[in-house]
Amino acid sequence: MPTPTRRTVLTASPARGLATDPVFGTATGLAQAAAKPSYVVRTGWGDHGNGAFSTDGGQTWAPFPSQPDLAHDAPGPIAVSADGGVLLWTFVHRDGTTCPAYRSTDGGASWAEVPTSPKGATPVADPVDPAVFHAYDTSTGTLFASTDSGRTFAARATGLPSGDSQFQLAAAPGRSGDLWVSGKGGGLYRSVDGGATFGQVAGVAAAHTLGFGKAAPGAAYPALFLVGSTDGTRTAVYRSDDRARTWIRVNDDAHQWGWTGQAVTGDPRIHGRVYLATNGRGIQYGEPA
Repeated sequence: MPTPTRRTVLTASPARGLATDPVFGTATGLAQAAAKPSYVVRTGWGDHGNGAFSTDGGQTWAPFPSQPDLAHDAPGPIAVSADGGVLLWTFVHRDGTTCPAYRSTDGGASWAEVPTSPKGATPVADPVDPAVFHAYDTSTGTLFASTDSGRTFAARATGLPSGDSQFQLAAAPGRSGDLWVSGKGGGLYRSVDGGATFGQVAGVAAAHTLGFGKAAPGAAYPALFLVGSTDGTRTAVYRSDDRARTWIRVNDDAHQWGWTGQAVTGDPRIHGRVYLATNGRGIQYGEPA
């Protein structure tokens, strides 16, 4: 993806365009501190370093004070703890070679390798507990967890879909240990015990990416948005207001926008509004008619 850019108007590009210093030709990671949303970090292939942070919600950015040597040729995804105090950065070489994560507790001024982290796995911070991180090792189908702020990781659930680096792990907002795995043709999985166990979600034949939005009126759980398939015949965009028990298709055949399986998220303030990444075709959004 290109340089992440803050947008305040959905129907117009930012006045400054997409060139936000430090400029990234391709971004590999973007993360926000759940309990400190003004703090945002991003990683990628940049002209002034490979990592950057913002303390004003993405209006302005600055490069990390330092970065691991690996970042020059292998920048990968990044996670930030709920309170913004810990960064975990994973590295993936262009040829696919993976490396353990590196950890920083001083805003990127210094970094230390985390040998027990699964190589190349995208780190995901718990949105409530700043001491907890998760990482899904897609090469073995194993969920790893850290309960000491990313210092060490240990295996939890096994037997998840494996063999494809595009499988995704997502954490439900405002809840600790509520995890979802999108396993592409392997379906959708959920854990409510911090990744100790997972159960497959019935009625989902394929799951490419999953996001969360404001709960429906009267509902206690966030709305779920899925790019996948409920019947195994067509990839589309779906919403569930009842914790994945039932799904409503929210696009139609005339609005598929190429490939939308990289990222999806709902609006946290407006129920039913959904945002889609379209792999180079801009950002699409939709809401109930």
